[in-house]
Amino acid sequence: MSERPETVRFYRMRLPHWEVVRGRYFVTIRLKGSIPDQGLQRIRFLTAQAEHAVAVGFDGAKERHRALMEMERWLHAAPRVGYLANPGVAEAIEEAIRHREEQGIWTMFSHVVMPNHIHLFFRLGPRDEAGQAVPLPTI
Repeated sequence: MSERPETVRFYRMRLPHWEVVRGRYFVTIRLKGSIPDQGLQRIRFLTAQAEHAVAVGFDGAKERHRALMEMERWLHAAPRVGYLANPGVAEAIEEAIRHREEQGIWTMFSHVVMPNHIHLFFRLGPRDEAGQAVPLPTI
């Protein structure tokens, strides 16, 4: 079993929010309507399997990976909306990402803007003068 990161905070709203010590986060943001209802139902089912695996003591990595791959499959196979392909929209998103990094909100490792979704790989907090991620204090 893999090592679990230390949780700082976990709560649910419409989606689960999980903050971990020295966490690196991979986030996908998709446009509404980019996945049809049958795809959303399948993704929810796989996500529930991952949550169940964690609840019974497993790390749930295999199940989370399965849900992520299903989401990617739907996003690439059924691009019903593609507003992010508009150069002006894509540039506005790029600017927002850069602005948050300049403000020290996050250290962006990598990101990509696709026609109907965005992938972000980051950690919370700024970089130091040498360009290294500054360790965040534990709460």
